[in-house]
Amino acid sequence: MSEATRIANILGGRSVLKKDINDIDDLMEITRKGLPTKSVFILMGRTGVRRELFETWITLSSRTFTRRMGERYFKPDESDRAVRIARVVARAEDALGSPEKARAWLTRPNRALGMVPPYAMFDTDLGVQRVMEVLGRIEHGTFS
Repeated sequence: MSEATRIANILGGRSVLKKDINDIDDLMEITRKGLPTKSVFILMGRTGVRRELFETWITLSSRTFTRRMGERYFKPDESDRAVRIARVVARAEDALGSPEKARAWLTRPNRALGMVPPYAMFDTDLGVQRVMEVLGRIEHGTFS
C-alpha cells in the first residue's frame, strides 16, 4: 500500500474522500479542494486527542472550527495541515507496528525531542519534520 493510500485511509478512505487515493498527486488534489469535515473528525479519533489540541495543530480558533463543522469542507490550507498530521500518524503506525503503539509513542515525552511529546510539535512544519526524523531513525533501528 502506498504512503498516499495509508494517509487517505487515516482520513476516512474512499467512503469519506469520495475518491480512491493511489498516489501523492491524488492526495494533493483532494487537499487543494479541501478535506471533507468528516475526515477531520476521523483523524481526531485516530489521534485520540481533545478538540482543543487539534485546533492548535491546524491553527483554527474554536469558533472557526465550529463553523467549519457546519460546512462540508475545510479550506485548502487547513486541509494541508490536517494531511500533515495524518502523514505523521501513518509513519508512526508503520514504524511502530500498530495504531495503538503509535498513539502511545506520540503522546509520551521523547528524549530525542528534548523530552517533549511528539504531539506537542504538530503545530509547525519544522516540528513535524523533527518527529518524522525520529521516526526514520526508529525505522532504521537507531536509538531514539
